[in-house]
Formats: sequence, C-alpha cells, structure tokens
Amino acid sequence: AIYKEALEKYTTALKYYSIINDKKAMIYASSMASSVCLVDSDNEKAHHFLNMEMQLAKEINDSCYISNTLQHASVFYESTDKPDSALYYAKKALSFTTGNTNTSKWLSSIGRIYLEKGQTDSASHYLEASLNTKDVEALAISHASLAEIEKDRHNYKSAYNHLEQYTDVIDSIAAADKSSEIQKLGYQHEAEVKIAKHKAEMQLSNALIITAAIIAILILIVILQQISKRKKTAQLRYERKINSMNQDMKILQTRITQSETMLTYLRKEQESYTAEIQNKEQEIKDLYQQREEVQHAFFRQSAIYKKINKLAKQDTADKKKINVLNLSDQESLRDTIFAIYNDSITELRLRHPRLTDEDIIFLCLEKNNLPSSIIAYCFGSTNTQVINQRRYRLKERMTN
Repeated sequence: AIYKEALEKYTTALKYYSIINDKKAMIYASSMASSVCLVDSDNEKAHHFLNMEMQLAKEINDSCYISNTLQHASVFYESTDKPDSALYYAKKALSFTTGNTNTSKWLSSIGRIYLEKGQTDSASHYLEASLNTKDVEALAISHASLAEIEKDRHNYKSAYNHLEQYTDVIDSIAAADKSSEIQKLGYQHEAEVKIAKHKAEMQLSNALIITAAIIAILILIVILQQISKRKKTAQLRYERKINSMNQDMKILQTRITQSETMLTYLRKEQESYTAEIQNKEQEIKDLYQQREEVQHAFFRQSAIYKKINKLAKQDTADKKKINVLNLSDQESLRDTIFAIYNDSITELRLRHPRLTDEDIIFLCLEKNNLPSSIIAYCFGSTNTQVINQRRYRLKERMTN
C-alpha cells in the first residue's frame, strides 16, 4: 500500500511537471517511480519509467543527468540479474562523468558487478580505484568487497585491514547518524522557535491588517457618504433646474401659441386687405380706362379732329397735292389736346418729366388709333419716317 501510494504521488508529480515542461523535474519523478516499482518487484513498470527517464535525459543533453540515468539503468539490470547489461550501463555512466564529478560510486558499482561475475582481478582494480573518496557509502561497499576478494585469495592480513576500515566507516556512519539525530533535534527546536516567532509576527501582522482594514472601511464609508451626499445635492440641483426649464418651456410655448394665433389673424387680415387693394386697383384701372375713352370721345367731337378726319379721306395718289395741318391748325391741335387730356398729361409728366409737348401730342394721337401717315399730317409732314424716328426717341425718353 505504501509503494502504491508513493507511485501515485510520483506519477501525479510527473503529470504536473509535464504540463509546465520541467524536464529535469520529470527525470527526478520518473527515476523515483522506477525505484519504487523495482522495490515493489514490478519490473515491467520500473523498466517503463527507466526508459522515460533515459529519454528525458537524452533530450536535455546534460552529461550529469545522463550519467545518473545510466547508473540507475545499471542498478535496474543488476537487481534483475542481468550483470552484463548492468556492467554495460555502469561503464557508460562512468564515461559521461565530468572532471569535477566524484566517480567513486560508479567505480565501486563496476567493481561489485565484476565481483558478482567472478572476475576478481577486474573487480579489485575498480574497487581499489574507488577508495579515493569521502563518500562513506561507496567506501564501505568497496572495503567490504575487497575484504571478500582478499579472503578468497588467502591474503588474510589485507582482508583484515579492509574489514577493519569497513568497520570504521560503518562506525562513522552510525556516529554521523547519531550526530544527525542530535542535529535534527536542534533543528527541530530552532524550527519550533522560529515557528512560534513567526506565529507571533503573523498575529501582530494580522492585527495590523485587521486594524488597517477597519480604518480603510471607515474611510470608505465616509467617502461613500460624501459621494452619496454630493449625488443627492446634485440630484436636487438637477431637479430644480429641470423644473425651472419646464416653466420656461411652458412660458415660451404659451408665447409661441399666442404669436401663431396673432400671425394667423394678421394673415387673414392681410389676405382681406390684399383682396380689397386688388379690387381698388382694378377699379382705378377701369376708371382710368373710362376717363381715357371719354377723353377720346370728347377729342373726336372737336373741330380740329374733324379737320384731321377730312385729311385722312383725301386722295393720296399725288403726294404734291396732299394737304397737311398748317401751323395755326397745329397750334389749335395742341390747345385742344392739352385742354381735353389735361389730367392725363399732368400724370404723364410726373412719371416721365423728359417728355416734350410734341411727344405728348404724339402719344394722344396714337392713343386714338390714328395711323402713322395721319399723325405725320398733324405735324405738317407727309413722311412717315419722321414718325418712326419720333417713336424711337420717345421710347428712349420714357425708358431712361
């Protein structure tokens, strides 16, 4: 049950290390999982984790990790009674060690495997080489193995020396273990003191944190109250402003309604006045027309008009015999026209002050629908070209 629980822990650790891609930690976890399976006699799983460990060491390409992994492989094959494979991996592990690495474990392991294979000379060579170390475990194994070799060789004195050194190493290990226990107790006491001190500091820290939190909460409450008060004040101001604006809007709307009503009334009045003005204008226009017709009728009853009418009926075949108005008749024509058309002439002069008396006489004659030839007779001429020129000049004077 203990091995199963340990394997679950290392498997879980391996899973989490793989998530963060920590390959060195994965090597450690797979190595420990392989060792647990090997102790629990589950060689298949042990071999699975060993292969994983070796693959990871190859991927990170670190000689130290590769050397340790190969040494683990040697231990695995030695434990599963495969000394040749164990020897192969042990030597390969030794080849990956660097100059600063303590190789005594690797040398001792190779010597022990040779001893199991019965090759005492090779075993003695590697075991002797492993004695130059401070690693007490490797030193103890090497002295014990050398004592066994020397005993088989009947070198009892040498065997005794190795056995005595083995005993000294074991005693030093035991003393170190005892010293370690005392040191552990000291560390435990020191740890308890530190824990008590840390607890006191934590309690003080917690008290300070709680006090600071309470003060912060009180400050926050005050700030929130101030914010709430400001919000309420701002809300009241806003409501008052809205009410004032609503009142202003109502007043403005009332004034707009009144103005629109007045405008509608004025437009109706204006329409009424416009219609009345148009009627009056048309009435005045009609009166002007009626006055003009009366003036024309009055002019046609005059003596001078009768002379003009007589001239219009004369024979025009011989232009030399054509009669025209003489100067006396022209003067009479002027007096008659100015007497009959007096009001119209006054209005005409106000509109066109540049008009001459002859221009006014011409206009009155033309208003009576007299042809250009008869109008020429009235001015003492038989040439209508003179009338056309006068008409052109008259147009310029009335335009400018």
